[in-house]
Amino acid sequence: METLDEVNSGLSAKAKEHLKGAAPWMKFVGVFFIVIGALDMLAVLGMFAMGMPFHVSMLIGITLIGLIIYCGLLVLRTGNAYGNYIHSNSSDHLEKAFFAQKQYWMILGILIILFLLLLIVSYGYVSSLADSGAFN
Repeated sequence: METLDEVNSGLSAKAKEHLKGAAPWMKFVGVFFIVIGALDMLAVLGMFAMGMPFHVSMLIGITLIGLIIYCGLLVLRTGNAYGNYIHSNSSDHLEKAFFAQKQYWMILGILIILFLLLLIVSYGYVSSLADSGAFN
């Protein structure tokens, strides 16, 4: 495990203070995402238990819930890694934090692209309905 000293860390004391201040909030947000995702999953399972038939939209919902939980885990890991870095000055912890952040932002970027595609398709659909006189 490689440790960084004050001279070679590349992080100023102010940057470390910001990490120290952000880490608890990241842990809080991560746990919040995980709890909300778990409650949502319980709600979906409750619908199954009450006899609601399976539908494709439920599969999409379960997938999104899984992504919420996974993003929560990534934010929690980042907060833990930043906190560990502050205490140990180990570059391993920074690398873990940066990797988790890379995954988090990649997932959000993909979701934004999917959302934009869905938005374009839905605008096209509504436009075709309008052209056909469906709203008259």
